[in-house]
Amino acid sequence: MLQSDDSPVELSVALTIISEYQTKLSIVSDMIPCRDKSFLINCHKDQKLIKVKLQEKNLKTIFTFKSDVYGMAVLPSNDILLSTGESRLRKLSVITGKLSDTVYNVAPLITTTIHITSGNKVVVGGNDDIRGKSAVFVMNEKGTRETVYEHDQHNQPLFNYPASITSTSNGNILVADCEPGSDIGRVVVLGQGGDMNNTYTGHQEINKEEKFKPIQIVTTPRDNVIVVDLHTEVFHILNNKGEYLTFFNTKDNRRICPCSLAFTSTGKLYIGCTKPYSSTAKDAKIYQVTLSGC
Repeated sequence: MLQSDDSPVELSVALTIISEYQTKLSIVSDMIPCRDKSFLINCHKDQKLIKVKLQEKNLKTIFTFKSDVYGMAVLPSNDILLSTGESRLRKLSVITGKLSDTVYNVAPLITTTIHITSGNKVVVGGNDDIRGKSAVFVMNEKGTRETVYEHDQHNQPLFNYPASITSTSNGNILVADCEPGSDIGRVVVLGQGGDMNNTYTGHQEINKEEKFKPIQIVTTPRDNVIVVDLHTEVFHILNNKGEYLTFFNTKDNRRICPCSLAFTSTGKLYIGCTKPYSSTAKDAKIYQVTLSGC
């Protein structure tokens, strides 16, 4: 719960590493579990998307796809929605491995990230650097835009660059807003009515020396939210309203350099990491962990 002085509560979150997997990637920038117990792993830096099975300590590659991928999500059909730097999302068939266009289009913006809600709404981040515009679109299965979030109640832009999106059981959509190349960001909490309900800009103690830079956001089985803070390597734990609860410093265990998070349908948590800062090899790791207390 929140303390009156907004300082971190006594640490009640514990992380235990169960398994460790070595990749041949520079960074695991995004990962999602598929229904066949495989994982899709994206490395934007290497322009590589791979589908793998996790076997003991090894990764068995099922296929490799060479492309710029900025975001991805699994459809109910088990096919994969991809943001490939265009206005229209594309679909990757898990059977044929072929790409096709979809009805999900955010023109004149370019897609940045994707999230599918528990109600199968497709939520897409969009950005246009030239016009200086960003927005988040909520669409139905036909691609119809049901809600577009772009400005707040004072007609000010809501986003710089929607980098990662999640949703919670109360209907809120939480967006990690972090412009590439910028040192700072925030989490924007969007309500169902089209308004901004809250913002989280980091914690005064955690981010005293290093600015808050949220690069991925995910909802836990308890309906709380974990935000990966790139600069501090801290997990900020928020409730489903976007309010600070507690934190976990991943460097307290060992330095794993977290970048992406993925919960399976059974509640298992996997952490995708960057390569060690001192390394020049493509050796980013994936960890299966238990994260209790949140």
